[in-house]
Amino acid sequence: FFRYWTKRLLQPIDQIKEVTVNIINQDYSRRYRGNNFRELDELGYSINKLASKLEFQVQELETRNEQLNKLIENLNIGIMLLNESRLIKMVNPAMSEILEINLSDNIGRPYIHFISNPWIIELVEAAYDTGKPQSEEFNLMNSEEYILDATIIPVNLASESDHGLIILFYDITEIRRLEKVRTDFVANASHELRTPVTALKGFTETLL
Repeated sequence: FFRYWTKRLLQPIDQIKEVTVNIINQDYSRRYRGNNFRELDELGYSINKLASKLEFQVQELETRNEQLNKLIENLNIGIMLLNESRLIKMVNPAMSEILEINLSDNIGRPYIHFISNPWIIELVEAAYDTGKPQSEEFNLMNSEEYILDATIIPVNLASESDHGLIILFYDITEIRRLEKVRTDFVANASHELRTPVTALKGFTETLL
């Protein structure tokens, strides 16, 4: 009799233990099934609710991460994430295109191997040293010349003590080219307008 009740009592305890261990190991699929012990069943069902809630939150987080990754992959702004040791943790295709190297094959390597512009390096190191965002416009010479708007943003990664950086390169070459075209057009138009006005003024003065 004693063995029977001991076994019946141990079964729900073992179930609760199994579900709890799975939760600790980030497996939220197991559930407590109940065993007609009110106090233990209440505890077991509470753990089931916790497992269900954690499972939902993890799935939601994975979905958001997937959406964020797709967004980053398709942005035309170059993005690079560095950790505290100046190693590349993440990079998107736009950054690889700007620097003309497949950086996705170089995750875990120092950023300085791929960014040689001294002004950009100085900006990155200033962000590490001060912990404050840095921003500047640069000319970058590769197979063709780029004009980049570089922004460096300090971030905390896995913990408060793990300080990293997000490097953003926005190619503004075309914007600057169009600005120059507009400026040149205005200057030329002003000159062309000024010439007939000057001639007309001279003619008027002659008549007077």
